[in-house]
Amino acid sequence: MGPTEPLTLRGIAARVVFVPLGVASHFARGVVARARLGTLHQRPTVFRCVAERPRARPAGPAGGRLRVYAVITHVVPPVDRLPAEAAAQYLARFQSCLDGLFRAFAHCDLTVEVNTYAGRHLLDRLPAYAAARVRACEHATGDPTRLEFHGHEMIAAAADRHDWFLFLEDDVVLHDPCFLEKLDLFNRAAADPSLVLMPHLYEMSQGRKVYVQRAARDGRVNPYSAHTAIHAPGVTFVEFENPHAAMFCLSQAQVRRWAASGRRWRGRTVWVGHNESACTGCLFECFRLYKPHPRHAHFLEAQHWGEKYATIYQGWDAAAGRPHDTLRPGTTDGAPVAPLRLVLGDGNAAR
Repeated sequence: MGPTEPLTLRGIAARVVFVPLGVASHFARGVVARARLGTLHQRPTVFRCVAERPRARPAGPAGGRLRVYAVITHVVPPVDRLPAEAAAQYLARFQSCLDGLFRAFAHCDLTVEVNTYAGRHLLDRLPAYAAARVRACEHATGDPTRLEFHGHEMIAAAADRHDWFLFLEDDVVLHDPCFLEKLDLFNRAAADPSLVLMPHLYEMSQGRKVYVQRAARDGRVNPYSAHTAIHAPGVTFVEFENPHAAMFCLSQAQVRRWAASGRRWRGRTVWVGHNESACTGCLFECFRLYKPHPRHAHFLEAQHWGEKYATIYQGWDAAAGRPHDTLRPGTTDGAPVAPLRLVLGDGNAAR
């Protein structure tokens, strides 16, 4: 054993102060780790003690689930002459549309009616879970290009029984479970029942989202007006030259307003073509149509099944030598639009 080293002030401080502190710190870390592990093991017991007890849901529309009525226009060539491959394509898009509704409105009381012609639909080929949740409104015969106009009468007849009303073609797919809450946010910000929010329509093409609504006349990027912009907390809405979305969604108050207008354009082709008039042009009679600002396009959107228009527009853009974009960043009132930040309600403004 070597000679004893003389104690210095630093050595005394290390033995008397820092060594005990190090031991205590190491011991404390061990205690904390054990405590965290013990708390984790007791997590089920703790949450059973503090969990909120289920409450009975009030009956009726005042406190119950939102009542959503969806009308899907679905028509195919005569089924007895429809090739198997084409039938599979029609069925795939129809089923995607239905699955989208079941997904987006799983928290609502959803009623789905299919607007169609006898012998020109694929309802009998749907899987059992989907067939059980839809009702068919079959018309005997008529012009398939004008079938969508019948859907307006179906909505009018159901105006007193539901809170929200969707009108859509069978190739439109919804994914957003907050769809109604976002419409509610717009309606509260606009404070004007004559203003209606439409979703942006997009297709997926080779893993890329392509917005597919262009200017109606020349296929260029869809112009919009910043002068009538509506600002809600975290999001801006503007009027576009072409507000078409192959669907619309109205609150009960808006459906009643539409009915009270007299609907002098009922069943008339007033804008672009039959389908565009039924989905969009009919609303111009008593509404102004908005969409989210281009920088906030993803705030409210719907998918168009397939990639038909994405392919068409890519060819147009290539021929014109312009970038393949359907929406572009912009400004409102001379100032850049802020990033999207949401504060959503519960969708009850429809009542």
